[in-house]
Amino acid sequence: MPSKVTVDPKMQYFLAEDLVFRKLEQEFKIPIQRHMAFKSSDKLIEIDGISKTDNSTYGFEIKYNKRGKLTRNVIESLYQTAKNLDSASINNFKLIFAIVYEDKPVVNKSDLMSKLKNLSIPIEIKEYDFNKLKREFGLEK
Repeated sequence: MPSKVTVDPKMQYFLAEDLVFRKLEQEFKIPIQRHMAFKSSDKLIEIDGISKTDNSTYGFEIKYNKRGKLTRNVIESLYQTAKNLDSASINNFKLIFAIVYEDKPVVNKSDLMSKLKNLSIPIEIKEYDFNKLKREFGLEK
């Protein structure tokens, strides 16, 4: 096996998402259904992943970030997802934003948290180093 796997740039996101889903399934000890959509009131809500336990429902939204800073568009996209899920009033729902970074951790998480502060659903932001994930799952040495 080569010491480093080279990935087509347009596939980077899909690989990052897959590795983060694997990591989240390990951390939460639950299977995650990927790329889900459901209707709430008159809105179609799309989310990267969802999982239900006896007591809770978890939603997962994953963003791949190469630059170390969340763009205004990414922050707005995450906010809209959270706002739609907040208005859906799902019992015992928790939203997990997983940010995968490549070069350096995200420096402006506080911008996102500030935007989300008035929503009632619990939201957790988790960060993952893409290179560490590739090593952990055997794609690189």
